[in-house]
Amino acid sequence: MAREIKFRAWVSKMESMLEEVTVFSEMIGMNDDDFYSYLPEEGKYFYDDYSCSVKRNNGDRDPETMFSPLMGEDWVWIEKPDYELMQYTGLKDKNGKEIYEGDICDLLDSRGFEIVYQQSAFGYITGETKLTDFHHLGGNYHFKWENGQSQKVEIIGNIYENPELLNLKQTTK
Repeated sequence: MAREIKFRAWVSKMESMLEEVTVFSEMIGMNDDDFYSYLPEEGKYFYDDYSCSVKRNNGDRDPETMFSPLMGEDWVWIEKPDYELMQYTGLKDKNGKEIYEGDICDLLDSRGFEIVYQQSAFGYITGETKLTDFHHLGGNYHFKWENGQSQKVEIIGNIYENPELLNLKQTTK
């Protein structure tokens, strides 16, 4: 079974997690209707107020909006450093929710572990040292993965919207 490749992005200046973004070099993009759904109602037509490096295609062909032939008109692009990209692990928690880098999960009977990509694999950190305290997520037999889903893992938040949940690390539920 091939793992689905998907990304989401945290845009701090908008304080929003954009789901299923398209990645192109140092930019992320999405259809502007999808993009607008993340903005508060009063900001829908004033996204420049968010001080992000946002570009809108408008269907023209100048080099700055060269993505129109690839993506069609009405796409919004956000440039680095205004976002943090997170990749889908290919795994789901006990509720069927997709697990991404940056998610904070309860694992087995412990709380507040950040999902990270390291050593060419997705995993979690159990201590202060990222290199020596790294544990693989997908290959861990304790989680009993069945069809990419585990009843022993539950997403409780993410590091951008719920950083306080990391303080729960290694406490028992």
